[in-house]
Amino acid sequence: MSTKTYLSLTAALLLAACSSNQAQVYAPADEEGAQGYTEQQLTDSQYRITFTADKDTASSQIRDYAMLRAAELTLQKGHDWFMLQDSDTSQTSREVMEVKETIGQRQVVRECGLLGCSSYVTPAYQGTSISTRKVAGNISTTLTISMGDGQPTNPNQVFDAAQLADNLRASMDRNGV
Repeated sequence: MSTKTYLSLTAALLLAACSSNQAQVYAPADEEGAQGYTEQQLTDSQYRITFTADKDTASSQIRDYAMLRAAELTLQKGHDWFMLQDSDTSQTSREVMEVKETIGQRQVVRECGLLGCSSYVTPAYQGTSISTRKVAGNISTTLTISMGDGQPTNPNQVFDAAQLADNLRASMDRNGV
């Protein structure tokens, strides 16, 4: 196999791996707190949508995924538009505790002065050090939306679900997400 062919195949495999990984991000979550989207019906036309991704995903991308899910859900429920009632982005973290044992060596110390020298031995010591640190976890965006049909009373405060879904998908396609 020539070097050119090998490099082409390697590049193609890397691109396929990257794109398939990103495609798996936008999917229903297996359980609450897992990566993907969840939704909870609050009333006939109100829902809470949460999208969760790992700490390496940009928060703007996570918000776009949540907005896309809101648009898709609005269309699935037969509505034309939705209004954001509330929005929150948060990141989980956990504390990791590390415990290390330390053992010192015996040491012979010799000190000399005007009247002579003296030597003594420092005892071996043993101790424990405990340290804690925070480890960043998943990032989540939660949206609370109200869905509606027809002409909204204030069109500047609502999102046209079909138009938003099309625009977000096109943007994600352009950016390779």
